[in-house]
Parts: sequence; structure tokens; C-alpha cells
Amino acid sequence: MSEAVTSSGAPTREVVIANPSRRNALSAEVIKLLIEELVIAGHAGDRGEIGAVLLRGEGGVFSAGLDRSDPHLWRDPAQRAGLMAQLHRAIDDLPVPLVVALERYAIAGAAALVFAADFVVAGKDAYVLVPEIDMGMLAPFNVAWLASRHGPAAAREFVLGGWPIRADRLETLGIAMVVAEDDEVLTRARDLARAWSGRDPDVVRRIRRELRFAAADPRAYLERQLDG
Repeated sequence: MSEAVTSSGAPTREVVIANPSRRNALSAEVIKLLIEELVIAGHAGDRGEIGAVLLRGEGGVFSAGLDRSDPHLWRDPAQRAGLMAQLHRAIDDLPVPLVVALERYAIAGAAALVFAADFVVAGKDAYVLVPEIDMGMLAPFNVAWLASRHGPAAAREFVLGGWPIRADRLETLGIAMVVAEDDEVLTRARDLARAWSGRDPDVVRRIRRELRFAAADPRAYLERQLDG
């Protein structure tokens, strides 16, 4: 296993972005390893071996986003887009909840991992920043997860605003479920992730699927229930 991404544990699979010298930046290697670990976690969830996945950064920092120094990411935009699509597909395919421990900050491409989570535990001094508007770039996965999970108003605030959004605002928007003291984030996140141990994995998987359907078209979902 590479030092850039590590994982461990049951009944929670803990996946760690371990690239602290680069503020846990997401290089091409790190993204590929994250995909591998999330796919492995998905298989473990399907077998009922784990109840949740906890994603965090090493050294008390979540992630500074895509590694701007990695030529493998930036010389081929199509390859970069493909890698990010694979990463987010692996997240979307998880049969168990994804919990993110948001310590210090999540920036740009790393912010999308926060928005993709089912539950976020944030440090009270943590923030999320989507700065692509000032970089002359789009932020497609930030937009996609924000709009589908938290609505277009939240998407506008982050993506058009381009300013840091602090933990208290994350809680108000429903993005952070828990805001904790900075030195308690990981403990609280681990406690939350353990809540799914012992629950029927098939039921959890079905509920997650229903939530996705309802988010995509709430009225159609309601009509389907009313029609029996």
C-alpha cells in the first residue's frame, strides 16, 4: 500500500489521505489510490464487513485540493476529468454511508469530497473554499454534489462566491452535521461512523438508493409512493 493513501479498520473502513508534505494535495497517484481504496471499501460494504467509510486527511488537515505541481494532472485535461469522474463514481457507488472528518480546510477539488459525503464532522475553525471562479476554471463536481444534495442556492454561494465558508455556515446549510472542537473532530467522526455497525447492509444500501432517487426528482418520488 502506498504511503499516499492508507486505510484500516472494521466495522468502519478508515481511508486516509496521507500526503502531509503537500497539505494532503490530490495528485494523480493519490486520486488513483483513493479510487482503489473506495472500491475495496464498497466490496467490503456489500459483504456486510463494514458499516461506513470514514475519509480524512493525515496530520489534522483534510486536503488542499488538486496538486498544482503534478504534471500528470495538468498536462491532459481529459485525463484529469476522467480521474475525477472515476473518483466520484466510486463515492456514488458506495453501499454504505461516507463520513468526512473536516479538519482545517477542504479546498477546490477536495471540497467536492466534503459535499459528496453523507455526513460531515467539521472543526469549529475549519472552512471549505471553492476558488475555481478566481482560477478561470469550472468546478463541475462541486456544483453537482451541492445542487443535488443541498440545492442551487448553496451551489451559488460556494461556486459563484469563491470565498471561504466557515464551519458555522456549513452547519446552517446542513452540510456539516456536527461542528466540534478542532481537536475532537476525528473522535467525533469515528463515533458517528460506528453508528452503522451491526445494521443490515442491504437495508442501508436500499435506503441510500431511495435517497438518491428522491433527491433527483422529489415530486416524482412522492407520486410513486402515493401510487403504491
